[in-house]
Amino acid sequence: MVVGSDSEAQLQAWLPLQSFTASVNTYFTLDQAVSALLLNEVDAVIDREHDLERFILTDQTRLMEQPLTVLPMSVMIRRQDINTRLLVNQTLQYLFVQGEIAKLYSTYLNGRSVPDDLILVWTGLPEQSPTPQGFGIGMDFPNEYPVQQIGTRPLRVAISVDTEQNEVSRRLSQSHQALAQSLATRLGVALEVISVDPSDLVGVVERQEADFALGVVPDWSLASRVELSVPYLLHGKRLLTTFRDDFQSFADLRGQWVGVFASEANAAQLAQELGQSVNATINVFTITREEDAAFEMLPYRDWE
Repeated sequence: MVVGSDSEAQLQAWLPLQSFTASVNTYFTLDQAVSALLLNEVDAVIDREHDLERFILTDQTRLMEQPLTVLPMSVMIRRQDINTRLLVNQTLQYLFVQGEIAKLYSTYLNGRSVPDDLILVWTGLPEQSPTPQGFGIGMDFPNEYPVQQIGTRPLRVAISVDTEQNEVSRRLSQSHQALAQSLATRLGVALEVISVDPSDLVGVVERQEADFALGVVPDWSLASRVELSVPYLLHGKRLLTTFRDDFQSFADLRGQWVGVFASEANAAQLAQELGQSVNATINVFTITREEDAAFEMLPYRDWE
C-alpha cells in the first residue's frame, strides 16, 4: 500500500478483526506497490478501486470481488427537516425499484452492478413517483423527549408477544429481548420490557407508554406517525433446492413446483408474486410438517 494513504489507516483498523495475521509493506507510490506485486514481493495491493483499475492486466492481476472496506454516501438535509428527509428517502427507494440507480452505477461506475441490498425498500412504497405535494409542510414534535428521562428511570422497550409459537418466532422474540438488554446495558440504565400485541407496537409508542418498540417492519404507512431507525435485523425467506438442480434464481423455476410451509403465513402468495415479478408461472405445494421438507424434495417427487 501507499504510505500515509487512506488505505493504510483502513487496513490497520481491519486487520485486528480478522482471524489471521499479515505483514504490511508500504511504498511511496502506487506504481511501486504494483511492481512489487508483479515481482512476487507482496501478495496483494490495497488502494481505491478506481486507482487500481488502471493496473488490471490480463492473466496477471485482477480485483477481488469482496471489498476490504466500503464508504457509504448519503444525502445531507437540514436538521429536523423531517418531511424533506421522507421525500428524499422515498424517492431514492423509488429510483432503486425502478432500476434508475442501477443505470447510474452502470453509466458512471464502469458498468458495475448495483448491490441488491444497497437501499432497503420499505413496505408500502407507492407505485407512483413521489412528489413534494405528497408530504405535509408541518410536523408535530413531542412536548418532551424520552432521552431527557432515560437514566432517571428504566428504559421502556416494547416487544411483540410471541403468538405463533413456532421455533422461528421464538428465536426472533429472543433476539429482540437480547437487543433490548444490550441497548440498556450500553446506556447504563435498567430495562423494562413491555410485552404487547403485534398490532399495538405503533400505538404503545404513540401513547408514550414505551420509549421505543423493537421488531417493527419499515412501512411507509407509519412514516407520518412514528420515526423509524436504521434496520438492525434482516429477516426473510430463502429458496432451498437440491444439488442435482442448477437453479440460480426464481426465474429458473418457471413451470416447476415450489413447496411452502403451512406455518409460514403468506408464503404461498409471496412465491406467486415472485414468480410474476420475473414473468414465470410456478406451482405451489404446501408442506404441513417442516421435517418433511427433505423427503418431499427426493428425486421421485415431481416438484422442486
